[in-house]
Amino acid sequence: MEWRVNNDSLPIKNQTLSDVVRILSPQLFPLFANMGYIRPIHPAPERYYTLYGIQPDWIGVQAEKMADFLESNPEVRENVQNWFVKTAQLAHQVQFKSDAQRGHKEILFTEPSTGLEINISRLGFGYSQILPMVMATFSKMGQLIFEAPEIHLNPSLHGVLADLFIKGANSGQQILVETHSEHVIYCLQRRIAEGKMARADVAIYYVRRGAEGIRGLSFLKTNSNLEYC
Repeated sequence: MEWRVNNDSLPIKNQTLSDVVRILSPQLFPLFANMGYIRPIHPAPERYYTLYGIQPDWIGVQAEKMADFLESNPEVRENVQNWFVKTAQLAHQVQFKSDAQRGHKEILFTEPSTGLEINISRLGFGYSQILPMVMATFSKMGQLIFEAPEIHLNPSLHGVLADLFIKGANSGQQILVETHSEHVIYCLQRRIAEGKMARADVAIYYVRRGAEGIRGLSFLKTNSNLEYC
């Protein structure tokens, strides 16, 4: 068997896949080290998030390192607070309260309409789902993968989420989004028409499914406004 990358033959003929990974690991590890992935459904919100005293570079696939990530990244904390308050207008205030003695962090949202200060565990499930994605977009990861980010979110927030991804892309991040939401696509179309995102920076692929599972991946041809041709 001959392994090829970009039609170039690699010096690893007649090797198994595990051997290929081992041989190429010096080239692969730096690539994946700068890549962040978040699963579609995150754990239920907690009243208190445990602080383990670490300084992670990533929040984790299930956002399990979220508390320590916030604790060690004050710039991310500020950006997340500004996004919820000023951009998405989902809160009047967002607080991340740490208790070093007890080793936990509490996340509080002040509702814009009532002024009530509410723990994230008592809010709608969507808050705990969108928070890790906001944190990820403001992280230093160069490549981000989001799977079905619209789950548990009101359709009115799908466009807000798309704007978040656009912000990350315009800041230099490569963002891959697997979505079933037409609202995300509509938002991309509108932002391109408004000149807030370059058409060349967007590619849409459609996954065809059959009785035996995935049958193919098609690149959708679109015009300058991301309208299907």
